Amino acid sequence: MHTGLGFDFGWVGLWSQLTISPFLPVGSSGVEGLFADVQGNELLGIPFTLAHVTASLNALATLLLVGAFVAIKRGKECLHRKMTYAAFGVSSLFLIVYLVRLVTEGSEPFPAQVYPVAARFYYALLFSHVGLAIAVPVLALVAIHHGRRDNRVAHRKIAKFAFPIWLYVSVTGVVVYFMLYWVYVSPLESSS
Repeated sequence: MHTGLGFDFGWVGLWSQLTISPFLPVGSSGVEGLFADVQGNELLGIPFTLAHVTASLNALATLLLVGAFVAIKRGKECLHRKMTYAAFGVSSLFLIVYLVRLVTEGSEPFPAQVYPVAARFYYALLFSHVGLAIAVPVLALVAIHHGRRDNRVAHRKIAKFAFPIWLYVSVTGVVVYFMLYWVYVSPLESSS
């Protein structure tokens, strides 16, 4: 059986239900081909979109950031370092998947006509999320740089700003996702 990942395992049964080939069409080439059929597929009855992936990455980054914070407060520098690197890696992967999603799927508009009051909160949250998200890579890289150099004074100084902003961006990314895809769904989408 071909899995869609370029591996031919030759068995069927349970593997045929675990294959991700519905999301990675066989014979596709390039980013356009890779995600060409994604919008029409469903995963567990939920229409597949890369927004689910980006929200999951944001949630994972949140957990890693909180873990890194707890680790350093308990004096576990090695664990703090590993969790911070992991959070940065997950956030970097988020950015890549997010950009791919924008190119392949576009952006999902908030149903402001249906939920005008919620739209005010949503757009205020989204504006602050996007505005601060622009600063996160720079702040995180500077904090990581000073941490790697063991320049503790500079690391702590930048981390006092970087950590809460990075955490806010990760958390609000998940909140924006839930508002857009689960809570305030357009009536047209929920009926289909």
